Amino acid sequence: MSHILVIDDNRAVATALDVLFHLEGWRTLSATTPDEGLALIARGGVDLVVQDMNFGTDTTSGEEGIALFRRIREREPDMPVILLTAWTHLAQAVELVKAGAADYLAKPWADARLVATVRNSLALGDASRRA
Repeated sequence: MSHILVIDDNRAVATALDVLFHLEGWRTLSATTPDEGLALIARGGVDLVVQDMNFGTDTTSGEEGIALFRRIREREPDMPVILLTAWTHLAQAVELVKAGAADYLAKPWADARLVATVRNSLALGDASRRA
């Protein structure tokens, strides 16, 4: 069973993703801050991360999410990371996907696309671990 870590300061988002992923047979962990998320990753057992891009009140720049993504990459270079945001920035999306993000999706997300991205990312992760 795959374990997906959701890092988002909005508990409603974490709950919605937990329900969606549970229907697919995946377990979720959730964190409301970048530091809490990094601590869960450090404990091990996380197969994929879905993270928000903004954590501070009235923050829309995505800088917090970029910093978190880079910290995850430093610690777990092969960890699939899917980025979610209510404030999309095309240039930022291109930069982060080039840097290895599995996808950059706008909130509200399309369930089918998110599930397909998670499924594909988990399969690629399994294949690279076996290689």
